Amino acid sequence: MHCVLALLLWINWTIAGLSESASPKLMWSVNPLTPAVLETPTDVWVDVPDTRVALELLNYAVVVISYDVSVSHVTDSQSEGFQVAPVSELSFRVAVDGTPYRQSATTIDDREPLVVIASGYLILEIPRGQHNMKLQWRKRGTRVLKWAVVSDILDGFAGGRSLTVSAQHRFIWYKQPITALSLLSVNKWEAVPGMAVNFRLSEPATVRFFYQLPVRPELVQYSRDTAAYDEIETVLEINGLRYRETGSYGIVEGAKKSTVLLQGSIIMDLIPGEYSAVLCWKSLLGSSRPWYSSPNALDGFAMGRVLAAVGDWSMDSMSVYHLEQFRPTSIGKWSDVGDSVLQFTLPKATQVSLSYNLPLSQSDNPQFSSWTEDAWDRIQTRLVIDGIAVNTWNNDPKINAPTIVLGKEDTTAEILDISITDTDSEMALDYEVIVTMSVKNGVLSLDPTPGITFGSGNGDRNEYLLFSGTLTSVNTLLAHIWYRSYLNWYGDDELRIKVVDQGVTGFSAATTDECSTLLRIASVNDPPQLVVPGTQLLLEDQHISIFGVRVYDVDPAFPNSNSTFEMQLFVLSGVISIGSTNGIKIIEGDGVADQFLRFRGDLRAINSALFEITYQPDRNFNSQQHPEQLGIRVQDFNYLDGTITDAFKSISIEIQSVKDPIFVVPLELSTITIRGYAVRLLGQTAKTELVYVRLLTMTPVGEIQLTTTSNAPIGVSKLPVGDKPSNSISLSGPVNDISNILQSLVLIRAPSFYGFEVVFDTVLQCAFGNDMSTARYKSSSTVSCQAPAMGKNTTDVALRLTSNGQDFSQPQVFAYRDSPEVHMMTPPYGASIGGEVIAITGANFFSDAEISCIFNRSIVTAATFKSPTLILCISPTMEIGTIESLNISAAIVFEGTPYEAPDKFQIYGKSLESITCLVFVS
Repeated sequence: MHCVLALLLWINWTIAGLSESASPKLMWSVNPLTPAVLETPTDVWVDVPDTRVALELLNYAVVVISYDVSVSHVTDSQSEGFQVAPVSELSFRVAVDGTPYRQSATTIDDREPLVVIASGYLILEIPRGQHNMKLQWRKRGTRVLKWAVVSDILDGFAGGRSLTVSAQHRFIWYKQPITALSLLSVNKWEAVPGMAVNFRLSEPATVRFFYQLPVRPELVQYSRDTAAYDEIETVLEINGLRYRETGSYGIVEGAKKSTVLLQGSIIMDLIPGEYSAVLCWKSLLGSSRPWYSSPNALDGFAMGRVLAAVGDWSMDSMSVYHLEQFRPTSIGKWSDVGDSVLQFTLPKATQVSLSYNLPLSQSDNPQFSSWTEDAWDRIQTRLVIDGIAVNTWNNDPKINAPTIVLGKEDTTAEILDISITDTDSEMALDYEVIVTMSVKNGVLSLDPTPGITFGSGNGDRNEYLLFSGTLTSVNTLLAHIWYRSYLNWYGDDELRIKVVDQGVTGFSAATTDECSTLLRIASVNDPPQLVVPGTQLLLEDQHISIFGVRVYDVDPAFPNSNSTFEMQLFVLSGVISIGSTNGIKIIEGDGVADQFLRFRGDLRAINSALFEITYQPDRNFNSQQHPEQLGIRVQDFNYLDGTITDAFKSISIEIQSVKDPIFVVPLELSTITIRGYAVRLLGQTAKTELVYVRLLTMTPVGEIQLTTTSNAPIGVSKLPVGDKPSNSISLSGPVNDISNILQSLVLIRAPSFYGFEVVFDTVLQCAFGNDMSTARYKSSSTVSCQAPAMGKNTTDVALRLTSNGQDFSQPQVFAYRDSPEVHMMTPPYGASIGGEVIAITGANFFSDAEISCIFNRSIVTAATFKSPTLILCISPTMEIGTIESLNISAAIVFEGTPYEAPDKFQIYGKSLESITCLVFVS
């Protein structure tokens, strides 16, 4: 058999794709292997099942839409006699956003005994935004009972269907006329009217010329035995030269009216200049009927024609053209077609479009004439890519994810064990997928991963993410996901993940899988906030209503909140009353004329009670005697986690004096002796531990004095020195001696002071969880504590300060941790240029602001803490000269201490920059 073979490679590549930045997707394809059958209705356009492409354009573009369908049919078994049989035809067209285009139409008939290929093109200018392309078909005639597209007949390589949309070309010139044409001459090359493109190139470029021209001869009544044939040829003429690679041939028996699909293409490397491409046709000698190209036949969707010159970013092709016969080595087995090998190199994973054209004829029957089903000789073709026959595998990605992940409010939760696998465990292809991830009440963060292209978001605190990459790259990215809820939010959120197979190999239609993970975020007791007004002014012996006191807390705004608030209000020289007691429980006082008031309730009832606070000073009291204030403390009892948080603020009250009558009043007792003070340490004690005690009065008019003489025991220090009274006394020394000194003290106040006085004493202790340790004073703002021994499994405990074992400071986290251990590095090698991400696994890692990696005990690189078992390091830049590789040490530095890896890190002189693929046609 004689043949011309042309193999075309079309790579989904853009200028942006040549850089390291992400580029928009510019090629879409659907290649379903699912069967499609059309029996009814007749003369009605319907969608071809599963043959639809949905896409989004970021800018206005000219798109090239193409389709190829391998169709078989089942005919009526009744005899046709000697009359011309009624024609049964099948037409195809493309609809864009619901509008069908006649330029895309093509028609086939039932003259082929098993499989016929229907192809079509549509070149269209469309705006930016979402678009939907679908393939439609229509059945005419009754002789064919059923048209079918099946990919599992014969040995599974009988073909299927594909619909491809591309917007990635650099430039394009095209013609798609829909006027009727006719060829009346015989054995004479003529230009096809309206099928010529002219253009100018200003720079060297690779251009692909292609055309498609469906034609059919005029129907003339002949008997079945008539042996006449009508033949037609087409060829492209570029700048006056005809290229045999673009030739196409068609033949129809004299008694038949069938559509012949003439196609051709060529890829040429052109220099700058003027170019003209003209499509020519010729009716061969012996033909007796005119040929027609009638796009407006039938309902206007019969046959569309196209001629285009397209400049793409990356194309390659090969052609085999000679008269040598390609004979298979044996019948029923696959063999290569001559030297039809196309080699190309891809620097990165991407989409490619591979197509071939292999017109055939039988040596002893070039017209394939007068066949029957029994006498038909079949031949099949297929593509082989890197040794893989393209047709049989069906990508089916599935998401593996945990059903629930637990976290805490305002804390980052790590999500592990998410991956995407294929249902076929033997699937060897690392195909490309698109993944979408979303949450509603927080943000997601991912580790930067090579080979990932983001379409939405960037992996850094995003609510919605859309990205693509190979399965390997995507699984590396999904290995560690961090979720953080919005500020103060808690409850149940949902992580939704969807994967779409991008069909990089083009084996089948895109498949999808979706799953969701419940993110259960526990409540953390946020401290309440107090809002208070400024200084309040009033006259002596008058009262004032104080407005503007309010408690705010974010927790009660969420469902299932179970917080109770306790308010404590006090004044020094007066009484207070609250406006409402509805919904609150008074613990101390009664809400009317109280010097100290304590009550509990929910947030609404608390704020209702605080709406108006009435203050009445003591009789004849004013601010010249001492400052007055309204102290307000709120405590939040969160029963969900058993924690207590609080806040304190005060309102200054300035009481202006008025002129009072003069009275002679005997002096009040100015000294009071107070006994019963002692200092005790919790737990077992030797009574010699050093402690620090401070005594002070609340007001500046009160003073205290020790009854013990100045001859204090050895080891006890006192400030201020001496025995004079003071409003503040500090003692330090052994606990037993301090306790003896404090057995009694004297309170001294000014004779004119009316009201109460408070004497504070403080002995600080450190609480490590529930275990106490005595605090040692270093200065007025610094203490030291000795951490007690804990159980083996203890990690983090709350560290608080207390002076009485009942009231505590805000907790700080104190960590008990084991020494870090380094187990292994992945990968254990890297290029000498450095900059690669190295994953170091081990145990007992912790977050350290000064963390770093050190190679060869001298080269320091950046490090990132990911988890207690994972640190990411950047490989070093290191000149190794002409040697092939060099082994060096590697270590992680925590708090200035290096922890070295057990194995060496290997530096290579060169890095792998590309992969090579082989394509065979058989």
